[in-house]
Amino acid sequence: YIGDEWQVSDKINLTLGIRADIPIFSEDPVANPAVFDAYGVKTNQTPSGNIHWSPRFGFNIDMTEEWGGQIRGGSGIFTGRVPMVWMSNQYGNTGMTQAEFSGYGSWEFLTDPNNQHEVTGFYDPTINLADESFMFPQVWRSNIAIDKELPFGFTGTLEFIYTKNVNEIKYQNLNLKEYAKNPKDGRPIYGVTYSDGYVSTRFLNRDFYHVIYLTNASQGYSYSLSLQLQKELKGGGLINMSYTNGTAKDTNSGNSSQAISNWGYRVHTGDPNNATMETSDWEIKHRIAFAIVKKFRWIKNSPTVFSLFYEGRSGRPFSYIYNNDYNGDKYYNDSIYVPIDENDIVLLDNSWAQLDKYISDDPNLDKYRGQIAPRNVGRDPWFHKVDFRIAQEVAIPGLDGHSIEISFSIENLMNLFNK
Repeated sequence: YIGDEWQVSDKINLTLGIRADIPIFSEDPVANPAVFDAYGVKTNQTPSGNIHWSPRFGFNIDMTEEWGGQIRGGSGIFTGRVPMVWMSNQYGNTGMTQAEFSGYGSWEFLTDPNNQHEVTGFYDPTINLADESFMFPQVWRSNIAIDKELPFGFTGTLEFIYTKNVNEIKYQNLNLKEYAKNPKDGRPIYGVTYSDGYVSTRFLNRDFYHVIYLTNASQGYSYSLSLQLQKELKGGGLINMSYTNGTAKDTNSGNSSQAISNWGYRVHTGDPNNATMETSDWEIKHRIAFAIVKKFRWIKNSPTVFSLFYEGRSGRPFSYIYNNDYNGDKYYNDSIYVPIDENDIVLLDNSWAQLDKYISDDPNLDKYRGQIAPRNVGRDPWFHKVDFRIAQEVAIPGLDGHSIEISFSIENLMNLFNK
């Protein structure tokens, strides 16, 4: 990292910098020639040595004399903590070190690894591959904020943050073969799901099972607008109040350490190999926070501190999916089609009135009648939490400036009063 600070004038300060992150893999995975012949991608290639450049700048304009505040902001590219576990999948799933076999019938479990059943027939290893030019997640983030002194000793802050995904993850199953379209909603079909739950998937190559390929996309974004009020209390302590409104969209929220899970459990409305940009798993639409900390000096050199913190946030998003493998890709990851009326769906127990009421009671679902519901269209109820803490400093006799602290905390205080 190289950075510099430039004092343009008495009121304007600039900070400039550039950072480089270089993930390096000292060894390559095992080569599997059969995979390369089938898909044109090597199992022993890694994105080693790809440089992740992150330039950035920040500014601060002092407006204390003009209207008692400052304007600050900045923009730059940021690389998060590198999730190397995503690469470990490729080392363990080359098709050369382990394999999977699925079969039906009576099988005796043998504990001796050197005396196992002889297996013939369907051989279906799961393969993990990575784009040689793959880049770990990076975002371009910009912010602008105003801090201003307000009456009664308060300081107010208004801040806007915009984030654009430069490199986000994209997983594809190279072994999927579309053989039909669903006549109702037009989504692709990759296999047949039978009444007993068994799924017959039409793979491109029957020598392999799932072949998961990791590459990049750059569609996602997020933004937030925050308002904060804070005040320092006489004698020690503070009051802090804030509200944040946010939106977050992505194609894959990347909430698993396994490649097959990041692909297979991502809810889809169409082609699972070309995920559309929809509400992120991590979106928090509204967040309210309040904190008060007060210090009391009842004992000389041994202050007592009381802290109370409240957080309220809108519920996390969730998806409505079928309780089966609707498109035949061997995963329960298919978003539902929302029926228009009773003529638009076949129900076995004649319960349309109940289903219709459920849909109508959820405005986010009701507006998608006649369509496939997007990922994360639902919302959990609001979340509320209050935490309480008491901390007591105790001066150590004979050691000036040294003390120990004894604290007592209650997390989720309201749960004590929940009957």
